[in-house]
Amino acid sequence: IVFDQTLKNNSSISLINTNVLRNGTDYDANVTAVVFDIYDKKNRYNVYGKIASSSLTGNGKSTTGYAHNLGFGKTGGRFNFNLNQDLTDDKYDINDMGILFNNNELMHFFWVGYKWVKPGKWYNNMYLNFNNNLSHRFKDGAYQSYNLNVNVNGQLKNLWYAGLFVNRVFEGNDYYEPRKAGRVFKTSSSVGINASGNTNQAKKYFAEFNYFVAFRKLFSGRNNEYNVSQRYRFNNKLSVTHSLYYSLANNSAGFADIDSTGGVIFSRRKVNTVENVLSIKYNFSKNSGITFRGRHYWSEVTAKQFYTLNQDGTLAENYLYNKNRDQNFNIFTIDMVYTWQFAPGSFLNIVWKNSIAGFDNDVRQGYFKNLNNTVGSTQNNNLSLKLLYYIDYLSLKKKR
Repeated sequence: IVFDQTLKNNSSISLINTNVLRNGTDYDANVTAVVFDIYDKKNRYNVYGKIASSSLTGNGKSTTGYAHNLGFGKTGGRFNFNLNQDLTDDKYDINDMGILFNNNELMHFFWVGYKWVKPGKWYNNMYLNFNNNLSHRFKDGAYQSYNLNVNVNGQLKNLWYAGLFVNRVFEGNDYYEPRKAGRVFKTSSSVGINASGNTNQAKKYFAEFNYFVAFRKLFSGRNNEYNVSQRYRFNNKLSVTHSLYYSLANNSAGFADIDSTGGVIFSRRKVNTVENVLSIKYNFSKNSGITFRGRHYWSEVTAKQFYTLNQDGTLAENYLYNKNRDQNFNIFTIDMVYTWQFAPGSFLNIVWKNSIAGFDNDVRQGYFKNLNNTVGSTQNNNLSLKLLYYIDYLSLKKKR
């Protein structure tokens, strides 16, 4: 249930509630949130946020959690900034309605930027940004991570976009990678550079690229990531998009196992990842259309050397552990959606989802062999129908 109120100066406030009620003795879940977005008269300054509460009741459960996301910034003029705090306590839980990977976090974000929106000799607009991200655990205030980056991006005279990004990640504490309560892994510092660009989106053929490289201190590790996407618009009804993502992480550190003595085992490893996505969109009319998205994701982890996680979060070489901890993971999905807007704000969706997943320890096979094996595996198919009807309270009030 959503109640939304538009205010003056492009401001708004909303009340949102969602819940899961179950028959029998199983527990019920409820999440309520207030969302607000407030601007001053000149639309130069902005205060925004979300204040939320979750509750789990029944079957021996009785927990209430709290979360908020609060921010203040300057949005008008060439110089802008934003200061934000994101907090979730250790009892906040929305996983019955969606997904929350981790709670018990307190994060602070600060951004400052300067923009040139008046065209120059070789550009139409340009943006310079500086970002800071600091993360702690909420309950005990323990430090988790800190990173900062500087980036510049803009549109050229030929309507192409280009951008450059440089970031610095400082040493941190990862309380989740050890997979054991009370343990921590000291994450490495790194420096990364990213270059990106895309062609004119108004053209029938559109392409974008992204290349990222990072150098980590631990094990002299290196990450290389490539992302290339292409779209061809045949006409106003049909368009086809293909995107390819490839990542190679050499000498990265990650969890491997819990040994027979309860020790946490890490590995120095090579991680190879490929993601292939094909999307097709066809519009029957301005109010109805169908979309197709096929995706194959392949990730391969090859362990090179094993280490024991020390109590202080550092790693010590382990020459005794010799289990096979290589990993080969594949997932193939199809999402096909027919959408019909039968009234303003009201939609009928018919959705078909196909999913195939596979996991083993064989890292000797290449990409196409993995794709062939995955497509031939057991499939999971789902067909669903969703009806969304928009009711305008003011129009009902006028009819009275």
